[in-house]
Amino acid sequence: MKKIVFFTCLMILSLNVSLVFASDAKSASEMKSGSYMVSENMGDKLSEEEIHHIEMRIKEIRDIDRSDLTEEERQELRKELKDIRDVVSRPSGVYISVGGLLLILILILILR
Repeated sequence: MKKIVFFTCLMILSLNVSLVFASDAKSASEMKSGSYMVSENMGDKLSEEEIHHIEMRIKEIRDIDRSDLTEEERQELRKELKDIRDVVSRPSGVYISVGGLLLILILILILR
């Protein structure tokens, strides 16, 4: 009986755990084809080379005289800066729902 309860709770718990990915496939492909470099491995940390490249690109964008640009070029620059911000501040990890957390606590109390 304990095995059935344990496996049922384990199955429900596994359905409540969700992985959160910050970037979708479309934005990842756009970032790779952009004017700045993003690694193939979309891991937690960026390499020193990628960080340096992104910093240099941000400095280039800040130094551009925007009065000479057309509206389309300004929009592209804004989009590029937004993509860079998303790459730098992308969250990572596994988030457990409240229901999953309650099940874990109940399992701990039952199986003690």
